[in-house]
Amino acid sequence: MARPGFSSQLSTLLDRTLMIYLGSPSTLLIMLLQPPLVGAILGLAWKDQEPTNATFLCMAIAAIYIGAMNSATAIVRERAILERERMFRLSIWAYLLSKAAVLAGVCVAQMVLLLVVQSNLMHLPAGVGNHLLLAVALTLAAACATGLGLSISAFARSTYVAVLLVPVLIIPQIVFTEVVLKGGIDRQIPEVVEKVTITKWGYEALYMVGHDGPWGDFVGSAAMMLLLLVGFLAVAAFKLKLDEV
Repeated sequence: MARPGFSSQLSTLLDRTLMIYLGSPSTLLIMLLQPPLVGAILGLAWKDQEPTNATFLCMAIAAIYIGAMNSATAIVRERAILERERMFRLSIWAYLLSKAAVLAGVCVAQMVLLLVVQSNLMHLPAGVGNHLLLAVALTLAAACATGLGLSISAFARSTYVAVLLVPVLIIPQIVFTEVVLKGGIDRQIPEVVEKVTITKWGYEALYMVGHDGPWGDFVGSAAMMLLLLVGFLAVAAFKLKLDEV
């Protein structure tokens, strides 16, 4: 029997992944309730105030944590199914892209909910355009973190280990930031680590919106997050292919 083409597999896997989440209302509800709670925490921390650099950093971290947690168990909990389907020449990239695409859609809804609650408690940059750009920046950070979560899930051997690995990989992204280290970021190791963190580019995109920065810098930060997403998916694909050897 000939293997279905990539586009055919991707379409089927997209439908299946979507049905998995829609078929579990409790899981979907938890995923959609978490962002408003985080938005409330952020909004109350700077209640009736203008955002600071720390605000934008915390927003980026929140988006990264939510995105990574969305996907950290997505592969490991289906490991047995995946191994069986690989016997029938399942495309690893179609599988990963189906997960990433559906979860990116979830990220859009989550980040909008986060911003709606947060903006009602504090003074975020005014205007529909700025709110839209904030949503785009947060969604890109969350979607990129979804790729990180899928990488974690590809390496983990249990859902318990996958969940434990999320904070382990997020903490360095908090520590190695210009906002935290300030002048110390110029040292060789922190500077190199910072450049490959989602936090740096998510924070910079949010910062550009908050300070009415140049469009080029926002687009550059967005492009870096997309590049990191591709990199994380490549790492996950490499590990899944390695498991077949």
